[in-house]
Amino acid sequence: MKDKPIINIMHVDGYIASNDSVYKALETMKVIGVSSLPVVNYGKLVGVIRESNLLSAAINNSLAEKKVEEFISNIPAVVFPSITIGKSAEIMQKYNLQMLAVVNETGSYFGYITRSDVLSAILNTAKPANIAGMATPLGVYLTTGSISAGAGNFGLFLTGVSMMLLNFIAVGLVFGMAWLIQKFGIYNLFDVMILPPEYLSKSDNMLCMVMYGLTLPIFLILLRVSPLSGYHAAEHQVVHAIENGNPLSLEFVSMQPRAHPRCGTNLVAAIIIFLIIYHIFNSDIAILIAMAVIIFGWRSAGALLQKYVTTKPPTARQLNNGISTGKELLEKFRANPTYNISGWKRIWYTGMLQVTAGAAVMILIAQILEKYLF
Repeated sequence: MKDKPIINIMHVDGYIASNDSVYKALETMKVIGVSSLPVVNYGKLVGVIRESNLLSAAINNSLAEKKVEEFISNIPAVVFPSITIGKSAEIMQKYNLQMLAVVNETGSYFGYITRSDVLSAILNTAKPANIAGMATPLGVYLTTGSISAGAGNFGLFLTGVSMMLLNFIAVGLVFGMAWLIQKFGIYNLFDVMILPPEYLSKSDNMLCMVMYGLTLPIFLILLRVSPLSGYHAAEHQVVHAIENGNPLSLEFVSMQPRAHPRCGTNLVAAIIIFLIIYHIFNSDIAILIAMAVIIFGWRSAGALLQKYVTTKPPTARQLNNGISTGKELLEKFRANPTYNISGWKRIWYTGMLQVTAGAAVMILIAQILEKYLF
Protein backbone atom coordinates (compact mmCIF):
# COMPACT_ATOMS: atom_id res chain seq x y z
CA MET A 1 0.00 0.00 0.00
CA LYS A 2 2.93 2.37 0.63
CA ASP A 3 3.72 2.43 -3.10
CA LYS A 4 0.20 3.44 -4.16
CA PRO A 5 -0.54 7.10 -5.03
CA ILE A 6 -2.25 9.20 -2.38
CA ILE A 7 -5.17 9.88 -4.73
CA ASN A 8 -6.49 6.52 -3.49
CA ILE A 9 -6.94 7.91 0.04
CA MET A 10 -7.45 11.61 -0.70
CA HIS A 11 -10.44 13.66 0.49
CA VAL A 12 -11.83 16.33 -1.82
CA ASP A 13 -14.07 18.09 0.73
CA GLY A 14 -13.16 19.75 4.02
CA TYR A 15 -11.73 23.15 3.15
CA ILE A 16 -12.61 26.71 4.11
CA ALA A 17 -12.40 30.17 2.51
CA SER A 18 -10.47 33.06 4.07
CA ASN A 19 -13.61 35.20 4.45
CA ASP A 20 -15.51 32.46 6.30
CA SER A 21 -16.05 32.79 10.05
CA VAL A 22 -13.85 31.07 12.57
CA TYR A 23 -16.91 29.32 13.95
CA LYS A 24 -17.60 27.77 10.55
CA ALA A 25 -14.01 26.55 10.43
CA LEU A 26 -14.32 25.00 13.91
CA GLU A 27 -17.59 23.30 13.04
CA THR A 28 -16.10 21.90 9.82
CA MET A 29 -13.11 20.54 11.76
CA LYS A 30 -15.48 18.94 14.25
CA VAL A 31 -17.67 17.33 11.59
CA ILE A 32 -14.87 15.78 9.55
CA GLY A 33 -12.62 15.06 12.54
CA VAL A 34 -9.44 17.03 11.73
CA SER A 35 -7.41 19.61 13.61
CA SER A 36 -6.53 21.81 10.63
CA LEU A 37 -8.16 22.86 7.36
CA PRO A 38 -6.85 24.03 4.00
CA VAL A 39 -7.84 27.61 3.19
CA VAL A 40 -8.88 27.89 -0.45
CA ASN A 41 -9.85 31.06 -2.36
CA TYR A 42 -11.23 30.72 -5.89
CA GLY A 43 -9.70 27.27 -6.25
CA LYS A 44 -6.23 28.30 -5.09
CA LEU A 45 -4.65 27.05 -1.87
CA VAL A 46 -3.62 30.10 0.22
CA GLY A 47 -2.72 28.50 3.55
CA VAL A 48 -4.04 26.53 6.47
CA ILE A 49 -5.99 27.27 9.64
CA ARG A 50 -5.01 25.25 12.70
CA GLU A 51 -7.00 24.39 15.79
CA SER A 52 -3.98 25.17 17.98
CA ASN A 53 -3.88 28.79 16.73
CA LEU A 54 -7.59 29.20 17.44
CA LEU A 55 -7.14 27.80 20.95
CA SER A 56 -4.56 30.47 21.75
CA ALA A 57 -6.94 33.19 20.55
CA ALA A 58 -9.85 31.66 22.47
CA ILE A 59 -7.87 31.81 25.72
CA ASN A 60 -7.47 35.55 25.14
CA ASN A 61 -11.19 35.95 24.29
CA SER A 62 -10.40 37.28 20.84
CA LEU A 63 -12.42 34.92 18.62
CA ALA A 64 -15.71 36.82 18.49
CA GLU A 65 -16.75 37.64 14.89
CA LYS A 66 -13.29 36.82 13.61
CA LYS A 67 -12.61 35.70 10.06
CA VAL A 68 -10.44 32.78 8.98
CA GLU A 69 -8.06 35.16 7.19
CA GLU A 70 -6.78 36.44 10.54
CA PHE A 71 -5.52 32.99 11.51
CA ILE A 72 -4.07 31.67 8.25
CA SER A 73 -0.68 29.97 8.52
CA ASN A 74 1.74 29.07 5.77
CA ILE A 75 1.88 25.45 4.66
CA PRO A 76 5.41 24.04 4.85
CA ALA A 77 4.72 21.41 2.18
CA VAL A 78 2.17 20.42 -0.44
CA VAL A 79 2.13 17.34 -2.66
CA PHE A 80 0.83 16.22 -6.04
CA PRO A 81 -1.82 13.46 -6.37
CA SER A 82 0.76 11.12 -7.90
CA ILE A 83 3.03 11.01 -4.84
CA THR A 84 3.07 7.69 -3.01
CA ILE A 85 1.54 7.10 0.39
CA GLY A 86 4.95 6.15 1.78
CA LYS A 87 6.56 9.39 0.57
CA SER A 88 3.70 11.47 1.97
CA ALA A 89 4.24 9.77 5.35
CA GLU A 90 7.89 10.86 5.30
CA ILE A 91 6.88 14.48 4.53
CA MET A 92 4.33 14.47 7.37
CA GLN A 93 6.95 13.11 9.74
CA LYS A 94 9.55 15.65 8.63
CA TYR A 95 7.28 18.70 9.15
CA ASN A 96 5.12 17.20 11.94
CA LEU A 97 1.94 17.66 9.90
CA GLN A 98 -1.51 16.36 10.83
CA MET A 99 -2.84 17.23 7.39
CA LEU A 100 -1.20 17.40 3.97
CA ALA A 101 -2.76 19.47 1.18
CA VAL A 102 -2.78 18.15 -2.37
CA VAL A 103 -2.52 20.46 -5.40
CA ASN A 104 -2.38 19.87 -9.14
CA GLU A 105 0.31 21.01 -11.54
CA THR A 106 -1.15 24.56 -11.74
CA GLY A 107 -1.21 24.97 -7.98
CA SER A 108 -4.98 24.65 -7.68
CA TYR A 109 -6.35 22.91 -4.62
CA PHE A 110 -7.08 19.23 -5.29
CA GLY A 111 -7.77 17.70 -1.85
CA TYR A 112 -6.09 16.66 1.36
CA ILE A 113 -4.95 13.61 3.33
CA THR A 114 -4.62 13.21 7.09
CA ARG A 115 -2.08 11.41 9.21
CA SER A 116 -4.71 8.84 10.20
CA ASP A 117 -5.46 8.22 6.49
CA VAL A 118 -1.79 7.52 5.84
CA LEU A 119 -1.42 5.30 8.90
CA SER A 120 -4.54 3.30 8.01
CA ALA A 121 -3.26 2.82 4.47
CA ILE A 122 0.23 1.73 5.55
CA LEU A 123 -1.10 -0.59 8.28
CA ASN A 124 -3.92 -1.74 5.98
CA THR A 125 -6.61 -1.06 8.62
CA ALA A 126 -8.94 1.30 6.70
CA LYS A 127 -12.60 0.29 6.86
CA PRO A 128 -15.78 1.61 5.22
CA ALA A 129 -17.98 4.04 7.12
CA ASN A 130 -21.08 1.95 6.42
CA ILE A 131 -21.63 -1.61 5.30
CA ALA A 132 -24.88 -3.18 4.19
CA GLY A 133 -25.51 -6.78 3.28
CA MET A 134 -27.91 -9.55 2.49
CA ALA A 135 -28.20 -13.30 2.90
CA THR A 136 -28.51 -15.35 -0.25
CA PRO A 137 -28.75 -19.10 -0.94
CA LEU A 138 -25.20 -18.86 -2.34
CA GLY A 139 -23.76 -17.10 0.71
CA VAL A 140 -23.29 -13.63 2.19
CA TYR A 141 -23.46 -10.45 0.11
CA LEU A 142 -21.81 -7.27 1.43
CA THR A 143 -21.61 -3.77 -0.02
CA THR A 144 -20.40 -0.27 0.86
CA GLY A 145 -22.79 1.21 -1.68
CA SER A 146 -19.96 1.60 -4.19
CA ILE A 147 -18.24 -1.80 -4.07
CA SER A 148 -19.55 -5.25 -3.29
CA ALA A 149 -18.27 -8.71 -2.39
CA GLY A 150 -19.52 -12.23 -1.92
CA ALA A 151 -22.59 -13.69 -3.57
CA GLY A 152 -23.09 -11.90 -6.88
CA ASN A 153 -26.16 -10.81 -8.79
CA PHE A 154 -27.35 -14.38 -9.33
CA GLY A 155 -27.21 -15.04 -5.59
CA LEU A 156 -29.30 -11.93 -4.94
CA PHE A 157 -31.74 -13.03 -7.64
CA LEU A 158 -32.06 -16.41 -5.90
CA THR A 159 -32.85 -14.62 -2.64
CA GLY A 160 -35.95 -13.15 -4.28
CA VAL A 161 -36.80 -16.58 -5.69
CA SER A 162 -36.33 -18.22 -2.28
CA MET A 163 -38.38 -15.66 -0.35
CA MET A 164 -41.28 -15.93 -2.75
CA LEU A 165 -41.04 -19.72 -2.77
CA LEU A 166 -41.25 -19.74 1.04
CA ASN A 167 -44.28 -17.50 0.78
CA PHE A 168 -45.95 -19.87 -1.69
CA ILE A 169 -45.24 -22.81 0.63
CA ALA A 170 -46.73 -20.90 3.58
CA VAL A 171 -49.89 -20.10 1.58
CA GLY A 172 -50.06 -23.71 0.41
CA LEU A 173 -49.83 -24.99 3.98
CA VAL A 174 -52.66 -22.69 5.08
CA PHE A 175 -54.91 -23.90 2.27
CA GLY A 176 -53.78 -27.46 3.00
CA MET A 177 -54.97 -27.08 6.59
CA ALA A 178 -58.28 -25.69 5.35
CA TRP A 179 -58.65 -28.65 2.97
CA LEU A 180 -57.96 -31.17 5.77
CA ILE A 181 -60.48 -29.47 8.06
CA GLN A 182 -63.06 -29.75 5.30
CA LYS A 183 -61.97 -33.31 4.41
CA PHE A 184 -62.66 -34.52 7.94
CA GLY A 185 -66.08 -32.85 7.93
CA ILE A 186 -65.27 -30.29 10.60
CA TYR A 187 -66.14 -27.22 8.52
CA ASN A 188 -66.27 -26.28 4.83
CA LEU A 189 -63.27 -24.05 5.36
CA PHE A 190 -61.57 -24.66 2.01
CA ASP A 191 -64.70 -23.66 0.08
CA VAL A 192 -65.08 -20.59 2.28
CA MET A 193 -61.50 -19.48 1.59
CA ILE A 194 -61.78 -19.66 -2.19
CA LEU A 195 -65.04 -17.69 -2.34
CA PRO A 196 -65.06 -13.89 -2.85
CA PRO A 197 -65.60 -11.93 0.41
CA GLU A 198 -68.96 -10.51 -0.72
CA TYR A 199 -70.45 -14.03 -0.72
CA LEU A 200 -69.40 -14.76 2.86
CA SER A 201 -71.00 -14.05 6.20
CA LYS A 202 -69.30 -11.79 8.73
CA SER A 203 -68.13 -14.78 10.76
CA ASP A 204 -66.72 -16.54 7.67
CA ASN A 205 -64.90 -13.37 6.63
CA MET A 206 -63.35 -13.21 10.10
CA LEU A 207 -62.36 -16.87 9.87
CA CYS A 208 -60.71 -16.23 6.49
CA MET A 209 -58.74 -13.33 7.96
CA VAL A 210 -57.47 -15.61 10.73
CA MET A 211 -56.43 -18.28 8.24
CA TYR A 212 -54.71 -15.83 5.92
CA GLY A 213 -53.04 -14.28 8.98
CA LEU A 214 -51.43 -17.65 9.69
CA THR A 215 -49.43 -17.24 6.50
CA LEU A 216 -47.00 -14.79 8.14
CA PRO A 217 -45.96 -16.90 11.17
CA ILE A 218 -45.67 -19.98 8.95
CA PHE A 219 -43.50 -18.00 6.52
CA LEU A 220 -41.30 -16.82 9.39
CA ILE A 221 -40.92 -20.37 10.71
CA LEU A 222 -39.91 -21.58 7.25
CA LEU A 223 -37.43 -18.72 6.99
CA ARG A 224 -35.97 -19.61 10.38
CA VAL A 225 -35.30 -23.23 9.40
CA SER A 226 -33.93 -22.32 5.96
CA PRO A 227 -30.20 -21.73 5.30
CA LEU A 228 -30.97 -18.05 4.66
CA SER A 229 -31.31 -17.36 8.40
CA GLY A 230 -27.85 -18.84 9.05
CA TYR A 231 -26.26 -16.71 6.32
CA HIS A 232 -28.22 -13.73 7.64
CA ALA A 233 -26.61 -14.21 11.07
CA ALA A 234 -23.16 -14.63 9.51
CA GLU A 235 -23.65 -11.40 7.57
CA HIS A 236 -24.51 -9.46 10.73
CA GLN A 237 -21.65 -10.94 12.74
CA VAL A 238 -19.08 -10.09 10.06
CA VAL A 239 -20.40 -6.52 9.77
CA HIS A 240 -20.20 -6.12 13.56
CA ALA A 241 -16.60 -7.39 13.54
CA ILE A 242 -15.56 -4.95 10.80
CA GLU A 243 -17.30 -2.01 12.47
CA ASN A 244 -15.72 -2.83 15.85
CA GLY A 245 -12.26 -3.20 14.33
CA ASN A 246 -11.98 -6.88 15.28
CA PRO A 247 -10.02 -9.39 13.21
CA LEU A 248 -12.04 -11.37 10.70
CA SER A 249 -11.31 -14.72 12.27
CA LEU A 250 -13.73 -17.48 13.22
CA GLU A 251 -12.95 -16.88 16.91
CA PHE A 252 -13.80 -13.17 16.93
CA VAL A 253 -16.65 -13.21 14.41
CA SER A 254 -18.48 -16.02 16.22
CA MET A 255 -18.61 -13.85 19.38
CA GLN A 256 -20.45 -11.00 17.64
CA PRO A 257 -24.22 -10.53 18.12
CA ARG A 258 -26.62 -11.87 15.50
CA ALA A 259 -28.88 -8.79 15.59
CA HIS A 260 -27.86 -5.55 13.89
CA PRO A 261 -29.53 -2.14 14.42
CA ARG A 262 -29.58 -1.30 10.69
CA CYS A 263 -31.17 -4.58 9.57
CA GLY A 264 -34.29 -4.35 7.42
CA THR A 265 -35.96 -6.75 9.87
CA ASN A 266 -36.48 -3.72 12.15
CA LEU A 267 -38.74 -2.16 9.52
CA VAL A 268 -40.67 -5.42 9.20
CA ALA A 269 -41.13 -5.43 12.99
CA ALA A 270 -42.48 -1.88 12.88
CA ILE A 271 -45.01 -2.82 10.18
CA ILE A 272 -46.13 -5.92 12.10
CA ILE A 273 -46.61 -3.90 15.31
CA PHE A 274 -48.65 -1.31 13.46
CA LEU A 275 -50.91 -3.87 11.76
CA ILE A 276 -51.51 -5.87 14.94
CA ILE A 277 -52.49 -2.84 17.04
CA TYR A 278 -54.61 -1.34 14.26
CA HIS A 279 -56.55 -4.56 13.62
CA ILE A 280 -57.13 -5.20 17.34
CA PHE A 281 -58.53 -1.72 18.10
CA ASN A 282 -59.57 -0.63 14.58
CA SER A 283 -59.80 3.10 15.31
CA ASP A 284 -58.00 6.38 14.78
CA ILE A 285 -56.72 6.19 18.36
CA ALA A 286 -55.16 2.85 17.46
CA ILE A 287 -53.06 4.54 14.79
CA LEU A 288 -51.68 6.98 17.39
CA ILE A 289 -50.99 4.15 19.83
CA ALA A 290 -49.30 2.11 17.11
CA MET A 291 -47.12 5.06 16.06
CA ALA A 292 -46.07 5.67 19.68
CA VAL A 293 -45.18 2.00 20.19
CA ILE A 294 -43.22 1.96 16.93
CA ILE A 295 -41.26 5.12 17.80
CA PHE A 296 -40.15 3.80 21.19
CA GLY A 297 -40.02 0.08 20.58
CA TRP A 298 -39.41 -0.80 16.96
CA ARG A 299 -35.67 -1.38 17.35
CA SER A 300 -36.15 -3.60 20.39
CA ALA A 301 -38.88 -5.53 18.58
CA GLY A 302 -36.65 -5.77 15.52
CA ALA A 303 -33.77 -7.13 17.60
CA LEU A 304 -36.03 -9.82 19.07
CA LEU A 305 -37.36 -10.70 15.62
CA GLN A 306 -33.81 -10.99 14.31
CA LYS A 307 -32.66 -13.14 17.23
CA TYR A 308 -35.54 -15.60 17.26
CA VAL A 309 -36.86 -15.59 13.69
CA THR A 310 -34.77 -14.12 10.85
CA THR A 311 -31.39 -15.38 12.10
CA LYS A 312 -30.15 -18.55 13.76
CA PRO A 313 -26.70 -19.63 14.97
CA PRO A 314 -24.70 -20.03 11.75
CA THR A 315 -22.72 -23.11 10.92
CA ALA A 316 -18.94 -22.93 10.64
CA ARG A 317 -19.33 -23.08 6.86
CA GLN A 318 -21.72 -20.13 6.86
CA LEU A 319 -19.45 -18.11 9.15
CA ASN A 320 -16.41 -18.85 7.01
CA ASN A 321 -18.35 -17.76 3.94
CA GLY A 322 -19.20 -14.48 5.65
CA ILE A 323 -15.60 -14.00 6.77
CA SER A 324 -14.21 -14.55 3.27
CA THR A 325 -16.79 -12.08 1.93
CA GLY A 326 -15.78 -9.52 4.55
CA LYS A 327 -12.09 -9.92 3.69
CA GLU A 328 -12.87 -9.54 -0.02
CA LEU A 329 -14.82 -6.34 0.65
CA LEU A 330 -12.05 -4.85 2.80
CA GLU A 331 -9.42 -5.72 0.21
CA LYS A 332 -11.39 -3.95 -2.52
CA PHE A 333 -12.10 -0.95 -0.28
CA ARG A 334 -8.51 -0.54 0.89
CA ALA A 335 -7.26 -0.60 -2.68
CA ASN A 336 -9.24 2.60 -3.29
CA PRO A 337 -10.97 3.94 -0.13
CA THR A 338 -12.35 7.08 -1.78
CA TYR A 339 -13.96 5.29 -4.72
CA ASN A 340 -17.59 6.32 -4.94
CA ILE A 341 -20.52 5.94 -7.31
CA SER A 342 -23.95 7.53 -7.47
CA GLY A 343 -27.28 7.29 -9.24
CA TRP A 344 -28.73 4.02 -10.49
CA LYS A 345 -25.44 2.17 -9.89
CA ARG A 346 -25.68 2.85 -6.18
CA ILE A 347 -29.26 1.51 -6.18
CA TRP A 348 -28.04 -1.58 -8.06
CA TYR A 349 -25.38 -2.23 -5.42
CA THR A 350 -28.03 -2.40 -2.69
CA GLY A 351 -29.13 -5.69 -4.28
CA MET A 352 -32.84 -4.87 -3.99
CA LEU A 353 -33.40 -4.74 -7.75
CA GLN A 354 -31.96 -8.23 -8.19
CA VAL A 355 -34.04 -9.58 -5.27
CA THR A 356 -37.17 -7.95 -6.67
CA ALA A 357 -36.48 -9.46 -10.08
CA GLY A 358 -36.23 -12.94 -8.54
CA ALA A 359 -39.53 -12.48 -6.69
CA ALA A 360 -41.21 -11.11 -9.83
CA VAL A 361 -40.13 -14.14 -11.88
CA MET A 362 -41.64 -16.48 -9.29
CA ILE A 363 -44.92 -14.55 -9.30
CA LEU A 364 -45.00 -14.72 -13.11
CA ILE A 365 -44.38 -18.48 -13.07
CA ALA A 366 -47.16 -18.90 -10.48
CA GLN A 367 -49.59 -16.94 -12.63
CA ILE A 368 -48.76 -19.01 -15.70
CA LEU A 369 -49.22 -22.28 -13.77
CA GLU A 370 -52.51 -21.04 -12.33
CA LYS A 371 -53.78 -20.11 -15.79
CA TYR A 372 -52.96 -23.39 -17.50
CA LEU A 373 -53.29 -25.92 -14.67
CA PHE A 374 -56.28 -24.73 -12.65
